[in-house]
Amino acid sequence: ACPSPGPAPPGAVKITPGHDATDFEVGQRHGLGVATVIAEDGTMWSLCPQGLPRFRARALLLETLKERGLFRGVTENPMVVPVCRWGQV
Repeated sequence: ACPSPGPAPPGAVKITPGHDATDFEVGQRHGLGVATVIAEDGTMWSLCPQGLPRFRARALLLETLKERGLFRGVTENPMVVPVCRWGQV
């Protein structure tokens, strides 16, 4: 994490310990478990309504946040997937 030049702004940081090595390390440091919430077919699983497509789950979550006055906006975060010169991920 980069040091802040001043007081940290209020907000939330999404940590997904099962997603990548950085999030896993942060999760370990804070005692967070790893939960599988998206099944192989792209539907929600485990702690979420089972069988709900992930994009529909996202829309419902945003709708709920807005209804409760908790929505603060969306920031685009382009996904970068490294690909080797042979075309494999």
